[in-house]
Amino acid sequence: VFEKLGPSLYEFLRKNSYRSFPIDLVREFGRQLLESVA
Repeated sequence: VFEKLGPSLYEFLRKNSYRSFPIDLVREFGRQLLESVA
């Protein structure tokens, strides 16, 4: 069991009216993903 750390990608998309992510947010997601596997 994991603690809930924040909204899921689906929740974020739903609240954003299913518009695409801003490029700076995509970069931040990528940075966090790479840090997590490094």
